[in-house]
Amino acid sequence: MYLCIHKKMNLSIGWQLLLTMTHRFTAQIIQNEGMDAAYVVVPVDIRACYGVGRLKVEALFDGEHYSGSVVNMGVRDGEGNICYIIGITKAIRKKIGKSFGDWVEVELTPIILKKTLNATEKQMAKRLK
Repeated sequence: MYLCIHKKMNLSIGWQLLLTMTHRFTAQIIQNEGMDAAYVVVPVDIRACYGVGRLKVEALFDGEHYSGSVVNMGVRDGEGNICYIIGITKAIRKKIGKSFGDWVEVELTPIILKKTLNATEKQMAKRLK
């Protein structure tokens, strides 16, 4: 079970960065349908935690950096529940000396930018309704 904590930081006019907790876990590298492609299952319900189906993240796989997205690609666990996944590239697997079936330390930090409206924009939006 993950607790989702959100803090807001104003970046520039009209934008906020929602700072969230970093998720750390150990996961098995799974081969994607006989291809030379792989992913790990993310033990976080992205929709419940962040309200989205795709989440941009900065990731570390055994310390190797990757910018990508946690997504739902139809993968389900043994009980039929939806699983969210993130790909782990061939280049990263090579750098960390890991392959399909191996276990990897994963760290995910969500990057969420949110458009905010200033007072004038809010008034205009209300008039358009």
